[in-house]
Formats: sequence, structure tokens, C-alpha cells
Amino acid sequence: MLESILTSAFVSTLLLGAVGWLGKIWINRVREIDRVKYESEIISMKQKVDFSFHTNKSVFEKELIACTETWSALLKLTSEVLYIKRDFDGGEDVEAQIIICYQQHLKTHDLIYNNAPFIPKNIRDGFIQSAIALQDIYKKSQKISRELDSYELPFSFFDAQYKDAADKIVELEELIRSRYVINL
Repeated sequence: MLESILTSAFVSTLLLGAVGWLGKIWINRVREIDRVKYESEIISMKQKVDFSFHTNKSVFEKELIACTETWSALLKLTSEVLYIKRDFDGGEDVEAQIIICYQQHLKTHDLIYNNAPFIPKNIRDGFIQSAIALQDIYKKSQKISRELDSYELPFSFFDAQYKDAADKIVELEELIRSRYVINL
């Protein structure tokens, strides 16, 4: 009887040991399968995030470069249009300055439309409206300079047009700042 109890205890111990050993192997296999599954999902997600980040960064950089180039051209056009006022006020021939404005307007126009795919629509529209407002000023200046014998026209005639162009440029600047500058 003692022998049968010892035998059954030995067999039970062996069975418990074998079950424990098999359970440990089974748990490790399940853990390994889950680890590989989740690891591959994490790698896949990381690759998507990395690709998205690099794509968005590249798009952002192209946008920023396009906006910077176009903004510089618009400011150059603005300064050239302001020189018309200087020439009118100084009694000088404004025709040469109007030609310079026209040439700068063409450069600005080309930059706006060449960079159009890289600039958000609302900012591109702001560039277009600002350029048109400045174009109106130098076209009216040209018309007036051809009609007058004297260039002593008070430039307050153009104050409304200058204010309109300045307002459009300020609105555009705010749009650009809200898009590309986080905190100032």
C-alpha cells in the first residue's frame, strides 16, 4: 500500500512536472507568437508614420519655399509701385518706373502661377488679389502720366488704391503667419 501511494505520488509529481513544463512551453510559444505579431504591426505603423512625417515635412518645406519666393516678389513689386509715388511727387517722368513695375508684376505673376501647386489656395488667392491691387495702381499711374503735361498731380488721388493694396498685403501676411508660424 505504501508502495502504491509512493508510486501514485511519484506519477502525480511526474504528471504535474510534465504539465507544468508543457504549460510553460505553451505560454512561451503564445507569447512569442503575440510578440512577433505586435512587433510587425508596430514596425508597419512606425513605417507609415515615418513616411507620413517625411512626406508632410517635404510638402511643408516646398510650400514654405514657394511662399517665401512669391512673398519676396510681391514685396519687390510693392516697393516699385511706391517709387511711382516718389516720382510723381518729385515731378519726374514716371514712365520708366511704370515699366519697371510692369516687369516686376510679370515676375510676380509668374511666381504666383508657377508656385500655385505648392501654395494653399487661400494664400495663393491673397497673392493674386494683392498683385492685382498693385497692378491697378501702376496702370492708373500710367494713364494719368500720359494725360498730364505736368506731373504735379497730388498723389492723394491714389491713397484709396494704396490703402486697398496695403490691406490686402496685411491680410495675406496674417494668412501666411497663421499657416507657417506657430508662436511669435
